[in-house]
Amino acid sequence: MASPFWEGLKPGYVKGKTMRLFFAVLITLLSLFYFLPFAIAFHKKRANTGAIFALNLFLGWSLIGWVVALVWSLKEESVV
Repeated sequence: MASPFWEGLKPGYVKGKTMRLFFAVLITLLSLFYFLPFAIAFHKKRANTGAIFALNLFLGWSLIGWVVALVWSLKEESVV
């Protein structure tokens, strides 16, 4: 009878693949959270979505830039 395929795997092989998958999912979720202000502005069809995206992209790494972009995307637009 043939042995199962996993018996021939090197020790730590499955653990390494699991960790790579975990980090791929983690980076994906963090990226989605990072661009949350842009996603909100895009969903609300804001006139200045591009500016919110630029602010989020270039200054979102600082907490202040990310919060400003989030507040800007949530603020109600006033028509003049």
